Amino acid sequence: MRRNRAAGSRFRSLWAGSVLFHVCVGLRLFAAFEGKPFSARSAALGESLVGATVGLDAAHENPASLAFSERSGVSFAHARLFGENDLPMNSIGGVFRTEHRGGFGGFLTDFGSSLYREREMGLSWGGRLADRAGLGVTLKRQDLTMDRYGGFGAYQVDVGVFGRLLPVLSAGITVKNLTQSPLGGTPEAPPAIFSAGASLDLLARGSTSLAVVQESSGRVSWRAGQEAWLHPAFALRAGFETGPNRFALGMGFLRPLFALDYAFLTHSTLPDQHQFTFSFFFRGS
Repeated sequence: MRRNRAAGSRFRSLWAGSVLFHVCVGLRLFAAFEGKPFSARSAALGESLVGATVGLDAAHENPASLAFSERSGVSFAHARLFGENDLPMNSIGGVFRTEHRGGFGGFLTDFGSSLYREREMGLSWGGRLADRAGLGVTLKRQDLTMDRYGGFGAYQVDVGVFGRLLPVLSAGITVKNLTQSPLGGTPEAPPAIFSAGASLDLLARGSTSLAVVQESSGRVSWRAGQEAWLHPAFALRAGFETGPNRFALGMGFLRPLFALDYAFLTHSTLPDQHQFTFSFFFRGS
């Protein structure tokens, strides 16, 4: 029995390693920091929320939208990348809104195992440039640990702008890893990632979001999502993105003090994935 367990553990480790290699082709491991949805809502909408007010996801998705945050709170997300127990992904996000000093936020993500682990922590601020426009900035720390190779880390800066062009239309732009600081003593730097998108309230209780994402290396991904609130407490979501091609479905439950979101993601070559997010809103926010 012990021999079988050991063999099974070795097989799972090898499989997890092969998945990591597939995701982080060759030595371009740094791009993996940006290759995973932060929350279940973002995942279900194809990660197309750069131009939408995203609530407790704002610090990670577009810090400029913090200036338009309507509620303060914290969120906790969990997923197993491509359904693998050896590839857990956990994240924490938070938003604290103020009346006159903009919105503050933060996030922490932890992904991987002893073979390969990523941690990213960021602090964000977003303020209004005008009644309908905002500017935001994030200072974040990225740490990467690989078995037998040790750890690498660096500080990065993200910037974003966000605007409500019309009562039913908003748009946003972000540049992640603007500084492109090399991780530790490695010669390579993570790619700068440019995102632009918009969100349109086509339905009475729903929105359509579109986005394009391009790395400094030239790789482009198109993204789209549709959210429909069938009831004030229940929403259905669907999304799509290219590079890799994947579809997503999800749902959300909203109550005055908490929310629960779920997403199901497909992949063109790897197993499917489930993601959950629990959010808690502060009283009086």
